[in-house]
Parts: sequence; structure tokens; C-alpha cells
Amino acid sequence: MAAPITPAEMQRRYREKRDADPERREMYLQKEREKWQRDRETGKKKRVADLSEHEKRAQRKKWRERKRETKARKKARPAIPSPPATTLPPELEPVAEYSRQRQQGQRQKSRNKKRFQRDIEKLKVALVKEKAKKEKYKKRWQRSQTKTNSDGQSPRAQLAKILPDFVDPSTRRKLLLQASIIEELKNKYKNTRREREKQIIAKATTARYSNCKREGGIILLEGGRQPNDNG
Repeated sequence: MAAPITPAEMQRRYREKRDADPERREMYLQKEREKWQRDRETGKKKRVADLSEHEKRAQRKKWRERKRETKARKKARPAIPSPPATTLPPELEPVAEYSRQRQQGQRQKSRNKKRFQRDIEKLKVALVKEKAKKEKYKKRWQRSQTKTNSDGQSPRAQLAKILPDFVDPSTRRKLLLQASIIEELKNKYKNTRREREKQIIAKATTARYSNCKREGGIILLEGGRQPNDNG
């Protein structure tokens, strides 16, 4: 008398029969995908990225236990002896044959790969050159903005307008340096987009020149005096 079929064996036979028909298998997979999508929308099932840290640890623990059980079942199965290897005579050994079309396709693929690599290297070199050109023109523009103030006059031209001729060269150089620094700070304040940097520039400028006044773009000491060599 044949042994009764277990429910697990019945399920296995049903799955084998279902998967043997491509149309039935595709219908089954489509239903499973739709069910998974519904479970995702209702929150019944979640991706690992959507789980909390506690849920991730619990799920990974289940996976490890399931893997251990699968390995244990495979280890407990009786080993099926493999049939002895048969040795064929050399004249009957299968020979790998490559069609002419396949060889041509492989050569074309290799040529295309090398050509694409060369194109990528050329584009990398062109990109480096364009970045260098961009930085060059950017710095050139920044220097032009530093040299020329909003009135279209450089700090040197402004000094020539307001300073008398008898001012010694040392004082003139100090005032020119001072005017250039002030103009650079003003441009940096105008061009920066961060409010924090603007506050730092304004605070530093206010603290340094709190007892001075500005005339024609140049910082002067109160009372109309110019700073001399002794400060």
C-alpha cells in the first residue's frame, strides 16, 4: 500500500505543475506583485529602509534563523552518489565552435569599447581645460571689481584727487593700501551671499574705523588729519 501524500508534497506538485505552464506562472507572478503593492500601500509590509532600528534587528534575526534551518536541512539530507565520470576518446570530444558572425560581433564590441574609452578621456581633458578657463576669467573679473569702485575710479585716482601734493610717499602708500583694503571689503560684502559673513565684515570694519570718517572713498581720521608715519 502506497504511503499517503503529505500536504507539503501536494503543494510541491501543484507548484511544479503551475510553473510548467509559462502563462499560468506569469499570471501567478502578476498577482503576487499586485498583492505586494497593496500590502505596501496599507502598511502591512515594509521595506527594510522603512523599518525602525528595532524592527531591522528583529527581521535580520529571523533571516539568520531561517538560513541556519535551511543549511541544517541540506546537511541532513543523504548524499546522493554522483555517477562515475565517463571519459570520451579524443575524436569524440566536443569542440567549441564560434560562428563567423559571433567573432565579428566580438571584434566590433572591442573596437567600440576602445573608441568610447578614448572619447571619455578626451572629454575629461576638455572638461579640465574649461574649468581652468572659467577660473581664469572669474579671477580676472574679481580683480577688475577690486580695482574699480562704484564710481568707476580706482583707489589711486581717488587719492590723487583728495590728497595735496606735499604728502610724503610713505603716507601716500599707507593710504593707498588702506583704500584698497576698504574697497576689497566692500566688494566682498556686496558679493557674498551668507549673512554670517556680512555680519563679520561689518563688525570688523565698524570696530576698526569707529573713530574715523570717510571722504571720497578714503578713510580719514577725525579733524581732517591724515595718518603719518608715527600713526
